[in-house]
Amino acid sequence: MAIGDILELTFNQRWAITGEPMMVRLYYAIVDILGNANGLFNAWTAEDGIMELMNATQPDVVQNGSIRVVNLFSLTDFYEADVDGTGIVGGDALPPYCGTHYTLKLDTRGVRNGGICVPGIAEGSQVYGTITGSTPLAVVEALRLAFSEDVIEAGAGVYDPVVVKRVRLEPDEEHPKVRYRLPETTEELNYGHVNSALVNLKVAHRVTRGNGR
Repeated sequence: MAIGDILELTFNQRWAITGEPMMVRLYYAIVDILGNANGLFNAWTAEDGIMELMNATQPDVVQNGSIRVVNLFSLTDFYEADVDGTGIVGGDALPPYCGTHYTLKLDTRGVRNGGICVPGIAEGSQVYGTITGSTPLAVVEALRLAFSEDVIEAGAGVYDPVVVKRVRLEPDEEHPKVRYRLPETTEELNYGHVNSALVNLKVAHRVTRGNGR
């Protein structure tokens, strides 16, 4: 582990009715020498952490599954564990392909802005396809602010939210199309710090979850 290493955090959830998997993936740069995969997991799942803020925006049909944190540049710095809990909004929910979309704005033009679609919207949190109401708007706003703030483990590591630029792989005989992968070394690394996050209050459609896919 080292300052500047990148941690990939994958939050796995599922739709309780069908067991359909749902996933959100985020990246964080280690800010100090105390940072590691286990520390980011602890901070993310702590009281008032991002997992709790995300659950506050989701219907109770969305169940937490597991969180996996991997250091892109270390074979020994990783952590994975199951997590309990569900979304906390009761009542009926929109279909599982609906979600709330956030745009991550960066401090550089060298990397494209990031995007996150948080799965699950309660029927009562929207009107005609737009999120509305004092409580739904308040919890969405709290999560929006958290996406651009450092994640801090009490008395330990600090983690800066970033968007990582993929490495382009040119076509060859085995792969006729352009491909992209995450950087494997610090020399390949290019990323932008998340300065702010924007939220689109219109219900998003997570295209990989649409009917027929």
